[in-house]
Amino acid sequence: SQKTITGLGIKRGEILAITGSNAEGKSTLLSAIQAGEDDHAPGDGREYLVTIPGGVAPDATNIELLGGDLRPFFKKIPPGMTGTPDSVFGQGSGSASMASRISGAIRKQVPYIIIDEDRAAQNLMVPCYMSSPDVQSLAALLADHRDWLHETSLIIAGSGLELLIAQADRIIRLDKHQAYAQSVTGFREGLRDFFDTLSKFIP
Repeated sequence: SQKTITGLGIKRGEILAITGSNAEGKSTLLSAIQAGEDDHAPGDGREYLVTIPGGVAPDATNIELLGGDLRPFFKKIPPGMTGTPDSVFGQGSGSASMASRISGAIRKQVPYIIIDEDRAAQNLMVPCYMSSPDVQSLAALLADHRDWLHETSLIIAGSGLELLIAQADRIIRLDKHQAYAQSVTGFREGLRDFFDTLSKFIP
């Protein structure tokens, strides 16, 4: 077309977070990114939306695991399952099923992984007080072993996954259905202040 296109470009191996309050369009933006893989028709509104095919959007839907790989999220296999962490058999919980999907995607070196808070297992995404020490959250994993992603991009959308969003290289904030660049440093500082205020709810 000989046109110069400007806008959002997601880099290989980048962690991009999309955040904002409820009903601001986070999941819609994720759907748009995925729709960029499909063939375009003139006038369908996706003329300048192009996404490399092969990405995945793992969720917490329970599945039967037949040799599923739960590493590095689970150090031990969950109760009621058999095998080893790298080859688990049995009915997976939401977190185990999602862990298997994410681990499989990383092993296949897919171009991108989409995490939608509304469909994710929260106790697998961020550290939880009551979680077993044998379970490592995605936020903790990325904080300690960012190279685990290799060249797979991670695209996260949510408002309650703050500790995971804090691992991002770039953050987009949606407000009144408009997109704004959110300073990563500013987000992390605001998050620390927010957690400090939460302590008042503990008697």
